[in-house]
Amino acid sequence: MVKSLVLSLLGLAFVHAAAAAPAAEPQPALPEIITGPGWPTLAELNLTSAQLHAMPPPDEVTRAKARALFARDKGEQGKCGPVDDAYADVSLIIPCFHYIRAMADKMYSVIENNSLNGICAVDKKVAVSVTGQWGVSKIPGSVGRDVALGLLWIIDHCTRDAKDVAGQQAANGNGDLLVQAMRYGYYIDHGGGAFISQ
Repeated sequence: MVKSLVLSLLGLAFVHAAAAAPAAEPQPALPEIITGPGWPTLAELNLTSAQLHAMPPPDEVTRAKARALFARDKGEQGKCGPVDDAYADVSLIIPCFHYIRAMADKMYSVIENNSLNGICAVDKKVAVSVTGQWGVSKIPGSVGRDVALGLLWIIDHCTRDAKDVAGQQAANGNGDLLVQAMRYGYYIDHGGGAFISQ
């Protein structure tokens, strides 16, 4: 009898404790990754925003490869900035790096000369774009992995102590195609085009 009463009281205490436990906090939604005209959607690459956000920053082997390539080609077009207002959260630029690198051998050509052509934006906070510079008979193009290496140079050389980044660099092996990383508002203010919602 006493044993049954004790067990009943323990059961009630357990139920009360479970009921009193705070509900788990809902996880904040990850910023949406959207793509520019002419670039594959995430669905076409079998990717999601969550997968891209979960990917780690580029490792030292990948960074060293980019440094060596641009050192060999002099990388004269690499520049940081140009102003404080252009800088954006580097943790949001990194998912764009993984998105672009996932395109591997897919060729992308810029049609509009000397204008910002959006590749990847994250929740209207950061933007990655390319700008073509060519003469009458040439349209610059590069495969995804080479565009990604240009972006990696920016991440590697232009990230400040505050963990924000902005800059430009040519796509690997193609001085006619400049890759840029910047704050989304700065991109729009300087003539950047619209992105495609996923």
